[in-house]
Amino acid sequence: MTRYIFTFFYCLFLGGMIWAQAPEQEPPEDAVAHYDRGYAHGEKSEWEEAIAAFTEAVKIDPEYVKAHFYRGAAYFMKGDFDQTIVDFTEVIRLDPKYARVYHSRGYAYWQKGEYDQAIADYTEAIRLEPKDANTYGNRGLAYFSKGDYDRAIPDLTEAIQLNPEFALAYALRGWAYYHTGDYDRAIADCTETIRLEPNFANAYNGRGRAYAGKGEFDKAIADYNAAIRLEPELALVYFSRGILYVHKDNYDQAIADYTEAIRLDPHAGFYYYRGVAYEAKGDTANAKADFNRAKELGYEP
Repeated sequence: MTRYIFTFFYCLFLGGMIWAQAPEQEPPEDAVAHYDRGYAHGEKSEWEEAIAAFTEAVKIDPEYVKAHFYRGAAYFMKGDFDQTIVDFTEVIRLDPKYARVYHSRGYAYWQKGEYDQAIADYTEAIRLEPKDANTYGNRGLAYFSKGDYDRAIPDLTEAIQLNPEFALAYALRGWAYYHTGDYDRAIADCTETIRLEPNFANAYNGRGRAYAGKGEFDKAIADYNAAIRLEPELALVYFSRGILYVHKDNYDQAIADYTEAIRLDPHAGFYYYRGVAYEAKGDTANAKADFNRAKELGYEP
């Protein structure tokens, strides 16, 4: 569930990492020529070519900070987070007071699921640059990913205080409030997200979940409808809406939603709950088929 949620947060929480201003160096001219070529490739998203050029630059000057930094960024964009961390660690060795690289390495650790390491890096970035809203947002994200919502919420609140237009921090704090059972605050934060970013589907999804938690199913369904209209490929939103239709005894609509969720993501749980809906409407044959399929896929009710 966490990865599903935070796909939506990727671009902003990257926080300007890729082509941020790194510390100035005075490397040899031939190293600079390779660096310039790598930078040009990076601006065109040609990551392999960028890495090759930056590698030539650091062969000539192993302490070329910007070349290490941007090679790490290119590795990040390729999804090679281990090599990203290697390069950013070298930047930190060469310039331990550069806050942005701690932030960026923290994001690479987060991508690897190493949340404690990510939190440590964000904490150091905050010590060096205490007014960066994105770093508080990212540390809040790391705490959230650990399930530590009580620590996530203060970080996200600080991010919002530093940047009151930080829509994604409101959305993430709304999800954190949802997980702590504070549905009213979750609704308020998701509503503010929607005001700032009206086309942000996952804010409608989050608010729908909070309304459902309060038992306000019609409002929840309206928000799920909005989320699906904005992003029709969200399998979990169809699944969530299907659950509410079961609560409203609308089994045909529930089955239709579970079927669409299965088409998008054939998860075992979706089969099981569709089986429940079939069983509730007296269709024992289809219910049995779905229960069997869920069991084959490893689902344990």
